[in-house]
Amino acid sequence: MGRGFARAATAVFVVASAGAGCGEASGGAGAKGSDLFKSQACVTCHGADGAGTVFGPTLKGASAHWTREKLVEYLKDPLGYAAKDERLSAQAKKYTLPMQRFDKLPPEDLGAVADFVLSLP
Repeated sequence: MGRGFARAATAVFVVASAGAGCGEASGGAGAKGSDLFKSQACVTCHGADGAGTVFGPTLKGASAHWTREKLVEYLKDPLGYAAKDERLSAQAKKYTLPMQRFDKLPPEDLGAVADFVLSLP
C-alpha cells in the first residue's frame, strides 16, 4: 500500500488513541475490555468511541446483531465467520482493511472485549 495510506492509518490510530477512555471510566467494571479495545488497536478502525471510521464500521448497537458467544467466535476468525454470514460479507466489502484475527488472546480477554463492544450504546 502507498505511503499516503500508511500515513492516514497512522493518523487515525494516533487520534483514536488519544480518545477519552472509549466510554468507560478507568477502574470500572468494563475497564479491562476498554483497555483491550485500545491496546489491541481496535480504535484504529472502529474509533475511540466505537463509532467507526473509514477503515471499519461502527460497533455502536452491536447487541442488536450479536450475543457474547457469537462475538467471541467472530473475533477468533473474522474472515471465516463472515464467509458464512451474508450481512457480514456485504459489510466487509465496504472497507479496505480486513478485520484481523484475535485467536491468540486468552478466552477471558476475548470475553472482555465482547462485553465492552456489546455495552456500546
